[in-house]
Amino acid sequence: MRFCNYLHKPVISLLFLVLISSSLFAQRDSRVRIATLLKNSGNYEQALDLYLQIYKSGKISKPLINDIQECYEKLKRYKEAIQFLNEIIKRFPDDFEYRVKLGRAYYLNGEQEAAFTLWEQLIQKNPKNAYLYRIIGSALIELRLYDKAVQVYETAIKNANRQQSLYRDIAMIYRAQLNYKEAAASYLNYYRFYPKQFGYVRSQIISMTGDSAVVLQIIEAIKEHKKEFKAQTGVDEILADLFLRAKEYDQAFSVYLELHRKSPKTNYLYRFINKVSSNRAYSYAVKGLKLLLKESKTPKQADQYRLELARNYYLWGVQFSKKGDADEAQKKVDLALKITDRILSNQSPSVYHWAALELKGDIFLDFYEDTDRAIQNYSLILKTKSYFRNKDRVRFKLARAHLIKGDLENANQYMNEIKSPSYQTIVQYFKAEELFYKGKLTGARKAFAELSVKLRAEDSLSNNVLGRMILLNRAQQDSALLAKYGEAEFLIRQKKLSEAARIFEQLAYSNSELSPQCAERAAELLTKLGKYDRVEALVKEMNSRYPDYVNMDRLIFILASAEERQKRWEDAFQSYRMIMTNYPDSFYLEKARERARRLKDRIIKDQVQ
Repeated sequence: MRFCNYLHKPVISLLFLVLISSSLFAQRDSRVRIATLLKNSGNYEQALDLYLQIYKSGKISKPLINDIQECYEKLKRYKEAIQFLNEIIKRFPDDFEYRVKLGRAYYLNGEQEAAFTLWEQLIQKNPKNAYLYRIIGSALIELRLYDKAVQVYETAIKNANRQQSLYRDIAMIYRAQLNYKEAAASYLNYYRFYPKQFGYVRSQIISMTGDSAVVLQIIEAIKEHKKEFKAQTGVDEILADLFLRAKEYDQAFSVYLELHRKSPKTNYLYRFINKVSSNRAYSYAVKGLKLLLKESKTPKQADQYRLELARNYYLWGVQFSKKGDADEAQKKVDLALKITDRILSNQSPSVYHWAALELKGDIFLDFYEDTDRAIQNYSLILKTKSYFRNKDRVRFKLARAHLIKGDLENANQYMNEIKSPSYQTIVQYFKAEELFYKGKLTGARKAFAELSVKLRAEDSLSNNVLGRMILLNRAQQDSALLAKYGEAEFLIRQKKLSEAARIFEQLAYSNSELSPQCAERAAELLTKLGKYDRVEALVKEMNSRYPDYVNMDRLIFILASAEERQKRWEDAFQSYRMIMTNYPDSFYLEKARERARRLKDRIIKDQVQ
């Protein structure tokens, strides 16, 4: 019993002490929380008073010191901050972080020399301390003393061990200053020491190349880097990509060819071919593919390069066709067909055999508009047991070919055979369009409405579906008008542009609700057909009747383009000026301004001559 009583007293005392200490802790924690809330809400004066109470009570911690310093700075009481930090340094003489903060306070108080002297003394006394360099650099960056921060980081790289990662920080500082050349040089130095970071370095350098002038600066930085340091494959690859961005294709080809010769198994040259082809520089793609074809090791590999060669010749031909050079276009397309026939002549068909058939079908369908020969080539693919993966794509092309022929029944049959999920929305769109072409307007409205629910905003079909829904809802009272509109759209799909233009032109002059919209479609088609006098008459009539039409700027732009094609420079210049003057928010404003500037130079040049 006594023993229990003896124990009872210390336990009560211990509990009492715990309760008191818990209360004191809660009180202290409460004061810190309140002070932090005051600080975060911008009440720095009240927060500082509370922080100082805690500090004077002897409850000192690094977070508390930082909070007090922050409040002094926010209140611009820099002299008191200096006095406070000097007191802290006396308490913690070995913690140079507070000396760095003191330098910051000196700088904010207008005592720049004192700040720089203090930081320099710290570095001289601790030349190997990597952490010191980093906190001084951070302080300088916060004060926007970027050049000084670069100097500190460069000194760290020189004096401290394994601090080459600071090249990345230096690069970021130069980027903040928009000094992209030095930023690129710093990223390249970072890559020298961390070659596994190639992906990061490449992405950072490429992300700076939005401006063509910047691309040239970075190219210069890379050239200087290559002169100074041992060659790295990654640096050459970045340089080649930048040459591509600058459209310096000869230089890009030289670098990629050198990379290819050093490492033929890494597909550097094939990478170059894909990039120049996507940039529509087909002559360079052809050049690279011819070289790879000569070096091919197996018949299958040779067919792969032949297929790509044929595809690039074809795209090159299309490019010439768009520029109006029919002879050169024909030569290139003929070469493409010759190469596809070479692939098809092989005794043992490979995947490239079927791909060559598909390409041949594309050429007949889109270049020659020979639907029968296109269908013939596409159909051969469907008869084989191979090539399963892309058969739905071929079915879609067959449906399109039959649609162009005006054979909706066969087109619909091929569409119904498509099962791939990736094609389902486009199949549904085709069926909705088919209803519209046939004048089945109620069914078309329903089909487009159902499709609009399935499509995401970023889907390429969204705008087409929305346009059809607006059209069908705006003029739903005039079914005859919409039926004629659908008939004209179907004629366009059949490549019967002249007939479609005639219908749209009639609808434009019909003084209906859709007249301006029909005029747009007619003007587009008439421009393609070279009927410029009809374009001019139509646009002027619409501008007179419907001056507030939402797309009048587009109609005027079409007119200006037609006038330019007729070499009526002054008329085209005035039409572009009309867009610039009357439609300051137009989508065509920048194009109009650019063309007007070019035409003005031409007009002045003609007047001088």
